[in-house]
Amino acid sequence: MKVKHFLWLLLLLPMVSSAMEVLGYAYRSDSISHLLDDDILQQNSSISHHLKSIQIITPQAYQINEKGTMWGEVDPLLLNLANQHKIKIMPLITNVDYDPTRTHELLSNPAAVQRAIQQMVLFAKSYPYSGFQIDFEHIPMKDQKLFDDFMTQAAAAMHAAHFQLSVAIIPRVTDAASSDAQRSNIEHWSGAYDYPVLGKACDFVTLMAYDQHGDGTTPGPASPPNYLQQVIQYALQYIPADKLSLGIATHASYWFNGYPDNSLRVTEADLTYPQIQYLIQKFNIKIVWNDREHYPYGIFNHNNLNEYVFPENAAMLKTQIALVHQYHLRGIALWRLGSEDPALWSLLNTNQT
Repeated sequence: MKVKHFLWLLLLLPMVSSAMEVLGYAYRSDSISHLLDDDILQQNSSISHHLKSIQIITPQAYQINEKGTMWGEVDPLLLNLANQHKIKIMPLITNVDYDPTRTHELLSNPAAVQRAIQQMVLFAKSYPYSGFQIDFEHIPMKDQKLFDDFMTQAAAAMHAAHFQLSVAIIPRVTDAASSDAQRSNIEHWSGAYDYPVLGKACDFVTLMAYDQHGDGTTPGPASPPNYLQQVIQYALQYIPADKLSLGIATHASYWFNGYPDNSLRVTEADLTYPQIQYLIQKFNIKIVWNDREHYPYGIFNHNNLNEYVFPENAAMLKTQIALVHQYHLRGIALWRLGSEDPALWSLLNTNQT
């Protein structure tokens, strides 16, 4: 049987073989830029209309600096809404400014590490949280052991206090580098995440499998199914399926000709579903389906130059959700709530029957 035909048969199967945990990310509500763009209003509307389809809400909330000091807050309106409907709140903790130097100072200082972990437990006890998700990024590969030790100690402390700890990681599909760009990616972006250690220590691991295409790459969608499949297959070598949550983008990708640094080059922007629909209608863009890569796209002429759109629509979402079921993963993590195609929820609701 041809692979393409097998995939389409898979998509026709009922998606009720197992319950799928749905985690939704929420923007940091203390950001004025997000408020001005109505992002907070959009995400809160999305949450309030689909409460029965979400099991965990993970707001961008806390940061930890090089001294081990933790600060932040969860929007009280979001917290109250989640508690009323018995939805778990698992706030995100990021390394301050995603700064590799300051992160190294934290991870290499045992006193700062202990201070950070103590504050994590204290915050968890002070609010109705189920736990935290750690999202440390831009960690150089040379700090892998330091990050392992931090996560192992943090997980032990959180578990002893009866809370969960999860981790969001930049996924990789191989450990072999066939080019300087791949080598740099592993050494400075994705290589610091020790899959076996994190899989053992944490309650679950979220694979942030979005933005395969972005600034510096050729135009393409954020979370193409073929790429997701590679990410999943690599991770399953080290982490059990019931501990893996597949992170996908809900935003569309718009590639246009911009002028950063006074030089003309193709630039990518993340658009919400209403925004991409407006663009499609404005330029009368024909959306077609890529049979080989399994994603929708459109190419149109603007100012005598080609521009590209990659909608994250229902057809695309269906292929992504099918992979979660095919590999019996724990669930799916949506980056982010409020920018999705409304048809997503009818696809997810099949898991509640």
